[in-house]
Amino acid sequence: MNERDKLIAKLIKEKGGSRQDYLNLLDSIAYHESGHTMDPTMKQIEGGPGRGKYQFEAGKNAGGITAARRTAKYYKNNNIPVPKWLSSAASGDNLDATTLSSEQQDILFLGNMREHPKANFSNVWEG
Repeated sequence: MNERDKLIAKLIKEKGGSRQDYLNLLDSIAYHESGHTMDPTMKQIEGGPGRGKYQFEAGKNAGGITAARRTAKYYKNNNIPVPKWLSSAASGDNLDATTLSSEQQDILFLGNMREHPKANFSNVWEG
């Protein structure tokens, strides 16, 4: 089982849904955010700060680094070893998501949403 699927399995236990539900959610959002390309190296059209298939904003203390910090926090709070790539990504004050693989961006999205104060996967599955 890859790292993304391990995280999805943990989220299913906490918030319900199925593996396919999470994969469909990831694909739907990435498809929209990446201008229908699903390209993990996508940079926002016309030079904006959005980066990667989820268009995490690059910049000091912007969305990309916030997502990395939230995901690392989730791992730590759940006694899951923080992967080296995530520890490195969360250590600065800026993150360009295009430096991460497609799977790593999926993990970043899931961890960010799990730790977001207003997001709740259970609400998605319950309609």
